[in-house]
Amino acid sequence: ALSNSRASMNSDISDGPQGRISRWAISLDNVLADQLGLAAFGSFLRKEYSEENLQFWVECTSLFFFK
Repeated sequence: ALSNSRASMNSDISDGPQGRISRWAISLDNVLADQLGLAAFGSFLRKEYSEENLQFWVECTSLFFFK
C-alpha cells in the first residue's frame, strides 16, 4: 500500500544512491517523497509498532491529491 503512494513523485535517482539517500537527511518530506525512503521508513516504523501512522499519512495525502 505504501509503495503506491506519494512515493512515486520523486523516483529520480540521477545523482546515484548516495545523493538520493543524502537528500533524506534534509527533510522528512524528501524521505516520504522517495519510494525507497518511504519503504525504509515504513520498515523502521513497523519495528516500532507504529506503521499505521505512516499508512494514515499516506492515505490522507492521497485523498488530498485526489481532490
